[in-house]
Amino acid sequence: MIKELTDYYHPDRIIHRDHQILTLKKVFKNFKEVGMASNIVIMGVTGSGKTTVLNKIIEEENGNGIKIYSSSAAINRTSFKTFKSMFDVKCNTHERLLSESIKQLKKKPGIIIIDEVNKIKNISSFFNDLNTLYRETTIPIIIITNKRNIYDDLPEDAKLTLFFERIEFPPYNAIQIYDIISDRISIIEEHTKLPPVPEGSLKYISALGGQDSSARVALSMTLKCILSNDFSIDHINKVQDDMKKEDWKDFISNLGYTQRKFLLNLLNIQSIQKDFKPCDIKKMMPDLTPPRISQLITEFEDNAIIESKYKNLGRAGGRVRVLRFESEDTFNKIEELLECKI
Repeated sequence: MIKELTDYYHPDRIIHRDHQILTLKKVFKNFKEVGMASNIVIMGVTGSGKTTVLNKIIEEENGNGIKIYSSSAAINRTSFKTFKSMFDVKCNTHERLLSESIKQLKKKPGIIIIDEVNKIKNISSFFNDLNTLYRETTIPIIIITNKRNIYDDLPEDAKLTLFFERIEFPPYNAIQIYDIISDRISIIEEHTKLPPVPEGSLKYISALGGQDSSARVALSMTLKCILSNDFSIDHINKVQDDMKKEDWKDFISNLGYTQRKFLLNLLNIQSIQKDFKPCDIKKMMPDLTPPRISQLITEFEDNAIIESKYKNLGRAGGRVRVLRFESEDTFNKIEELLECKI
């Protein structure tokens, strides 16, 4: 099995992330030596190595007597489920969950690590809960997100208390992605005979991965080409197209009912007018509160589905915020995939 090219592989060596590794290791070092450390928010696009780096450090530190409380919001989705899975607490109320979690942390202090916090539905409530845990225990917290404006979701009290230090994981460029793929292939060749992998094809795959700023995409494309023993440019392009289609299908299938209905209404509005305003959405979905509409707009802006612009309508209209789909291609893909999905 060529696990070195999959998401599940934990590499022994991680390249092009030395600064991030050193900064994160300081958190564990400080906690081990003085019982305290900075709170960290790890930011970066999907496929920039955030989880890979942290998993590597966790693997190393688990044997050094540091208790780690970890969870993935991508699986649990709510604050309650995230903390319940992390502390394995048997309770049915929010208050009991927090109090039992605090007891565990005081009895056995450790480091809290939560991946993909941007997937939590009520993010403001989540940060309030995190703030409560920190005030009572002062344990270090590490959260991971690909949402750049995550600070906007922090209540003011939580901002002042948690005081997150930011660690940026910049997107990989094509040269760095080529280095990563080459390194993984050299590891595979130590135990598995591979078909010849043309250097030119690897550079082409790396360039495509660089367009998406994702090593994960490039590694997956490489794996598919190895399994099919076809590194032609036509095949690489087909693999990329197929992966994009699957990504879109996964995105739509993971949407909730309200999110799908919201996008359908945006499709209907934009089919009539080029730009639309939040008030146009309110007319189509009167049951949604203004905060919920704002939340949905932000969510789909973060996913590059829609974009905001400001128009000056002169003295009569003033400066107003208008919305539209990010591109005609995005509009068409959403329209195609949402058909019969409600």
